[in-house]
Amino acid sequence: MSWHRWLIPLKAQQPLRELRPRVAFPVGMLAPFASETPPALWLECFGQSLDTTVYAEAFAVTAYTFGGSGANFSMPDLRGRVIAGEDDMGGSSANRLIGGVSGLNGDTFGAGGGVEQHALAISELAAHTHTQGTSGGTVNDGGGGNTVPLSGSAATGSTGSGGAHTNVQPTFILTWIMFVNV
Repeated sequence: MSWHRWLIPLKAQQPLRELRPRVAFPVGMLAPFASETPPALWLECFGQSLDTTVYAEAFAVTAYTFGGSGANFSMPDLRGRVIAGEDDMGGSSANRLIGGVSGLNGDTFGAGGGVEQHALAISELAAHTHTQGTSGGTVNDGGGGNTVPLSGSAATGSTGSGGAHTNVQPTFILTWIMFVNV
């Protein structure tokens, strides 16, 4: 079964070229695609520069939202990125995507942000304590073979390297494409 059969019902004899006059997608529509080669009328989203005249319909939708100037505009660069809904759709912000370490403003259409690795700061750790306690037992004093009784508690030392850790949610890789109708 060809990929185009799910787009618009076609007779089995109709070739793909006959699909163009019946396009049912709005220009600028993004879609995950299960192939490394986009279908006709679609382009991959890897931040490439496009001519505003050749891709006039796509430019009318995106303008310079994803970069570019003058006679060229950019496609969104979705390589290795996750798409999230604009936080203030409908007029008020849900405040689910906020700045912080990521630098992301979820209320700004076309904004990007996030970090691939992050080293936790002490202020980001949950409040907690570490103690080491003993009740009974002895330890050699290291000198003349005498033993000393143990009791009480003491703080433990710190651990960890302070290095960054990877932040990747469970992920499945596909190609992001945009309908450009050219």
